[in-house]
Amino acid sequence: MISLKKLFLSIFVSFFCVKGNLYASEVKVSAFLRVKDEIKTIEACLESIKGVFDRIVIIHSNEKDDGSVAFMHKWCLKNKSAHCEIYEYPYDVIPSHSGKYSRKYNYENTLAAYNNFGLKYFDAEEWVVKIDADQVYLKEELQKVVSKIKLENPDNTKYSLIGYNTFKWHDYLVKYKPTPFNGQNGD
Repeated sequence: MISLKKLFLSIFVSFFCVKGNLYASEVKVSAFLRVKDEIKTIEACLESIKGVFDRIVIIHSNEKDDGSVAFMHKWCLKNKSAHCEIYEYPYDVIPSHSGKYSRKYNYENTLAAYNNFGLKYFDAEEWVVKIDADQVYLKEELQKVVSKIKLENPDNTKYSLIGYNTFKWHDYLVKYKPTPFNGQNGD
């Protein structure tokens, strides 16, 4: 049986997390957005996560840019309430699914090094949600997960959402086939 205190807290958090984010001072949930040549999907991704997180930390690599970096800076200036921070990773990143991984490589060129670089911009007690810039989320579903994290504040729990990998084609947002979602257990 649920206690009256837990019931009240549950109602309070579900109402205020969505309406005013008043509970955020106790638990901070932020987005870690990885970006590499995502000009076709970055706007849809950012719009789908806007207003859900306490802040958005964007990490991009220093490789050839398709215009994503300039767009992100412009978007963050326009959407100051999203609390964006943008950092450049100073090395090229070799995708883990690339055949180049079988060759000798430097650690700083790995996805692990890239992720660790990004994670240093978060506080130890902060919850971090990894977002890929080619994914678009249902804002209401993402807000439910973030609200649940803020309500429960568990120590060692993994939350998962299934996101669709997307690309933009002739001004239409399209999801990749044959794998419609990223990861078997969500992302």
